[in-house]
Formats: sequence, structure tokens, C-alpha cells
Amino acid sequence: VTSTPIPTTPPVLNNPRCEISANPKFGPAALEVRLAYSAVNLGESYVTGIQWDYNGDGNWDTDMSLNNSSVMYTYTEVAIHNPKMRLQLSNGQTTDSCTTSISVQPH
Repeated sequence: VTSTPIPTTPPVLNNPRCEISANPKFGPAALEVRLAYSAVNLGESYVTGIQWDYNGDGNWDTDMSLNNSSVMYTYTEVAIHNPKMRLQLSNGQTTDSCTTSISVQPH
């Protein structure tokens, strides 16, 4: 008698990602913006740190800390700025960075 293995359903892979809310998203220089994070598809994990790159230049401007959940930043240069953020999770994973656009206009 041969036993047939019972098929198992593969585990659902969470695809954790971050999202940025910016308020306001446009206005005249010097524009003070509140940047805040949200996280989706975390599964059993939770956020243990948030890291920001305010101008999107590839250099992280903050450390990876829960204190960075909501930050204020003033954009003084007239331009479209693309701040980035990433999350550290309790399972050791770091999300891909996410971005948003801030439009700073002349007075």
C-alpha cells in the first residue's frame, strides 16, 4: 500500500509595504510639511522603526526609530521634492522604500 502525501497549501506571503502621508502636499516655500507613515500587509509583524530621506537624495536623514513615526520638515527650495521612507519590522525585515511628491512653489 502506497500512501499519497496530502497536499498542503503554501503559506500566504505577506508583502509588507509602507505608505507616506504628507500634509500639505503643495504650497509656497518655506513649506512646513508633516510626514507620517502607514504600513500595510504586515501579517504577524509590527513596525519597530521608521527611517526618512526628506529630499529623496538617497541619504537617510534619520536613524531607524519609532520616534520618527510622524515628523515635520521644512522645504525651502522651490522644486518637486520626493521624500522616501522605509520601515523596520519585528521579524527583522526592512520594507522597500516608498515615496510621495511635495510641490514647493514660489511665493
